[in-house]
Amino acid sequence: MEIHQGSDWMTPLRNFLEKCILPPGRKDALKIKYRASSYTIINGRMYRRSVSQPLLRCLNNEEQQQALEAVHEGICGEHLAGRSLAFKILRQGFFWLTLKADAIDYAKRCVQCQLFSHVPKQPPEEMTYVLSPIPFAVWAVDIVGILPTSTK
Repeated sequence: MEIHQGSDWMTPLRNFLEKCILPPGRKDALKIKYRASSYTIINGRMYRRSVSQPLLRCLNNEEQQQALEAVHEGICGEHLAGRSLAFKILRQGFFWLTLKADAIDYAKRCVQCQLFSHVPKQPPEEMTYVLSPIPFAVWAVDIVGILPTSTK
């Protein structure tokens, strides 16, 4: 059994699942009841049920930071961008409510990613076409050349 000190995003859900304690207020209580149907507690750890994956382990604030560091900069870290980093953490079997926003923020704060990131070689605006043949006529540019005449 784990001992949790302080309050984080899992505390209201854990209180409801373990002790059937709901927060005051009808609206908050209904929200917790509805949200708790997606969670379960096994051996003192909270897991989220997923449709296409096995159970996802819910992480507290300290574990969230460790997971972001390990996947982004760890031994096999690829310095992924925010969305890719979030989906890789999900595939590893971890979950928290603000996973995507935290991953995007973490990738933006990574100094190495900002210094050595790929810079797209695209023009800053869309290219425009030259539809007028006048510049070619003024410069006497003959693109097609002399056309052969027919013998018939």
